[in-house]
Amino acid sequence: MVPARPPIPHPSRLADELVADTETMRGAGVRCLSSIGSLGIWITTGWEGSMIGSKLALNLAMALCLCILVCSSAWAFDLTGAWATAEAACPKVFLKDENKVSLTADSDIYGGGFAVDGNQIVGKMARCRINSTKQDGAVLRVSATCLTDIMHSEAQFSFEIAGENRMWRKFSGMPDMDMEYVRCQL
Repeated sequence: MVPARPPIPHPSRLADELVADTETMRGAGVRCLSSIGSLGIWITTGWEGSMIGSKLALNLAMALCLCILVCSSAWAFDLTGAWATAEAACPKVFLKDENKVSLTADSDIYGGGFAVDGNQIVGKMARCRINSTKQDGAVLRVSATCLTDIMHSEAQFSFEIAGENRMWRKFSGMPDMDMEYVRCQL
């Protein structure tokens, strides 16, 4: 047996119910800004705060989530600068001539270092061109093509970021060889 369908109210009765609901909400300190279609935006004027229509709230929430995702995924560690094994050694490892940074002749005596400018890494023994970088949390992996006086090779570097101006060069499988580097303020 099919259940009986409830009678459809007359449109004027629906309008009366809507007016009664609106009056009830106005009595509670609520003012209607818009009630077009199924989206009604109601703002309370009392202590309850505000309630925004569900479609608008959903759009705002999605925009906020998108902004957070884009902003957080866009951050990448910037390698640019002069990096030495100790902050006190910076003036003994690097020379700055106008906007160009270079290593001193005896930089390796003071622990050494390297300079990064754009996609170029310059060390005492090699000059490298960065092919790609990939950051996974606090670990930055760099793939580079390097050239020494003797040979040309592909190199992989791994750095653990310990702050904006501090990082550790990690050697896979040799934790005793890890080296700390600080960014020099020249």
